[in-house]
Amino acid sequence: CMKEGLAYLMEAILSLFAYLLGLAGVFLNTVIIYTVVEMGRFLNGGAASPIGIAWGAFRDIANIVLIFTLLAIGIATILRVEGYGIGRLLPKVIIIAILLNFSIFITKAAVDVTNIVALQFYDAILVRAQQVAGNATNAEGQGDFSGIIMAKMNLASIYKTTQVNQTGNGEPNLIPNTLDVSDIVLIGFAGSILFIVAAFVVFAAALSLVSRFIVLIFLIALSPLAF
Repeated sequence: CMKEGLAYLMEAILSLFAYLLGLAGVFLNTVIIYTVVEMGRFLNGGAASPIGIAWGAFRDIANIVLIFTLLAIGIATILRVEGYGIGRLLPKVIIIAILLNFSIFITKAAVDVTNIVALQFYDAILVRAQQVAGNATNAEGQGDFSGIIMAKMNLASIYKTTQVNQTGNGEPNLIPNTLDVSDIVLIGFAGSILFIVAAFVVFAAALSLVSRFIVLIFLIALSPLAF
């Protein structure tokens, strides 16, 4: 009875961290869909979108700075200040004016190129997984990228030791007939550590994509000032 009670306890702990890993996988799938696969939908919202409004505000600020720059060049030309005259600075100002007013298209094009490359890898992984396992989508019909990672990590094998019994519905559990107490504890705690580490890695990957998305949005909005 004590061994079975301990086995139930270890199984509960394992299941808790397994659910945590599953939650991390769902989070990663969602993040990939919205920050990579469908990122173009957020970027191509037009001038009325939040990105377009923010970019327009910084573009206006940059154009005001350009007006004062042209005024300074005119004064320097009248005063014949060398190094700040029309002949030296005006071509640069014109180039900057063109670039900053088209900066949103330039930066969006750069982001689109990186996303196209990322999508090629993403689609190739899903296609390969479908060829091998016959299933590359989750219950919502989206690309089950995290499911592919989980399958390769094979953490489910923790539940599939030959010394583990099967319940009446065919699901494995840790109720032992031959396992020692030390084996039960080792499987429970070592498996929990593996689940925790895997969940941390998956969450970190998802948060990296979220931070990338946020940084790119800010860079697009601030691109007029950068130019």
